[in-house]
Amino acid sequence: DAHDAAEVARRYRDEELDALQARSSEDARRQVQHIRDAHDQVAELNLEASHLRVELAASKAVAEESCTVVEKTSAELEARVKEVQDLESQEEQSARKLQRAVRQSTDELEELHKSHRVEVEQSRDEILELQSKCQSLHVSSQTQDEENKSVL
Repeated sequence: DAHDAAEVARRYRDEELDALQARSSEDARRQVQHIRDAHDQVAELNLEASHLRVELAASKAVAEESCTVVEKTSAELEARVKEVQDLESQEEQSARKLQRAVRQSTDELEELHKSHRVEVEQSRDEILELQSKCQSLHVSSQTQDEENKSVL
């Protein structure tokens, strides 16, 4: 019976080993499948990363082109601002020159007006004096005519 017991123990052990081997094989198959799934996910992620790198490169190219356009436009605008500032400066200088010329012309006109006013007043005085002399001469001439007539 010890022999039977040993046989039962051996069978039990063999069954246990078979069950353990079956479980180990199933675990190994699951692990292999898990590794395959992980490899598939890595491949998908690599493909997605590759697409993202392509999109990033395209976006970078567009961004660089945009930066170039912005820099060019900025330079053009700065040049135009400088041009406008130069024109404004020239305009201000011209306006100051024009104001000085207007002031000078106004001063000259005022002087000329004063001078003409003095000349007009002098001429008026001379005319009045001449008119007075003419009247005197006329009166004198009339008086002389009358005297001449009376003598005649």
